[in-house]
Amino acid sequence: MNVYQQLIIIFSLLSFAFIQNDQPQLISFDFSSKNIENKKIITTEGEVYFNKKNFQMVTHLKKPFESVIFVNADGEVKVYDFESNTVVQFASSLASSESSYFWYFFTGQYHDFGLAKNGYSIKETKIEEGVLVNTWAPLIGKEKYATNQKVIIASEKNLPIYIEFFKDKNTSAGKIYFSEYQKIHGYSIPLKIVEIYYKTKKDSIVTIKKYFNPKIGKDVTTKYIDFKIPGNAKKFTKK
Repeated sequence: MNVYQQLIIIFSLLSFAFIQNDQPQLISFDFSSKNIENKKIITTEGEVYFNKKNFQMVTHLKKPFESVIFVNADGEVKVYDFESNTVVQFASSLASSESSYFWYFFTGQYHDFGLAKNGYSIKETKIEEGVLVNTWAPLIGKEKYATNQKVIIASEKNLPIYIEFFKDKNTSAGKIYFSEYQKIHGYSIPLKIVEIYYKTKKDSIVTIKKYFNPKIGKDVTTKYIDFKIPGNAKKFTKK
């Protein structure tokens, strides 16, 4: 598996974050994920942790290769591979722990997923068969800077069931479905997330992620949260 494929898997797992002053310092989930592209399936398994003290997300990937992935709120990423004893370092705003889906659920910001603070506003609201559908668009003057020209968020019983992104007013870039909600420490959290990215009208990448075995506070194992990358690991920096 090449570095590009590994990074795809890593980014597909960056969907977990947690911050509340009155909540436990640590939270973790086990997960399984399937990435489907060109009829090929890559299955991953592991554990994901969030440390409130330093806003760091740690993923221990067990399959298809073992690695530990550290991500902080600034989008700084370190990926340590056990077999090759190497560490890859890079930075990306897309990887920030604060930009992940679970961040919005644990902070109660899932109604807009940060769209308002990023220069979007609601242009249309309607109800379809009991589902609230809000259409968001960039504010006037910010269209050319916006990644998406339209975003639709559909909610049922006050919880998001899907979000759809549009490259332009009519071309969908992809959808994200949220389901299998569970109450965890007072928050409703979707334990199944399905992401669909449309490469073309007939070609897509589908990622199905499931989270289970939630642990909070003292029940969280800190082995990988406290994991130290060996000093003799070969270091690579990607720009």
